[in-house]
Amino acid sequence: MGGAAFDKGHGLRGLDDRVHALRGGLRVTSPCGGPTMITAELPCR
Repeated sequence: MGGAAFDKGHGLRGLDDRVHALRGGLRVTSPCGGPTMITAELPCR
């Protein structure tokens, strides 16, 4: 399906905010017609 976005109203926006609050990064790859992949990277403490 694809088409995931960080737009307001999507759950990804809140997830992105929470990951950044932990000094991490979030990457979303969502090609049209392909699977959506979400990768979160968080620092070790």
